[in-house]
Amino acid sequence: MIGVFIITHSPLAKALIESSKMIAGDNLENCDWLTLNLGEDLEEFTNKFQEKLELLDLGEGVLVLVDLFSGTPANIAMRALRNRNFECVSGVNLGMLLEVLTSRSYMTLDELKKVAIQAGKDTIVDISGKLKGVRK
Repeated sequence: MIGVFIITHSPLAKALIESSKMIAGDNLENCDWLTLNLGEDLEEFTNKFQEKLELLDLGEGVLVLVDLFSGTPANIAMRALRNRNFECVSGVNLGMLLEVLTSRSYMTLDELKKVAIQAGKDTIVDISGKLKGVRK
């Protein structure tokens, strides 16, 4: 099974995991999170990232979901991309995470990455515009 690894600033990653458990259930196999806290040592954070990434790769790769492109968590993931079997997508949100968690058992890593990107786009909706009948 493809591993799913959420890395973000502050407690966002853990909150996304907890929220997904409310909707999809507690059994989130091969899924983990890591948060970068204010003042945290970057070398230590990088080491934690590498360790968790290795544990999540059961042979089919890992999809790393980060909060912000070019933020520190994303930059650490980008530096590691050269040496590992994983893909990385920024802009993680709950809709994206739920789609990834429910699709990963029957997709390749590359397919799952594309699903994550599309789900991220599809879950951003102008709700007030919809209520007003605005179509775009």
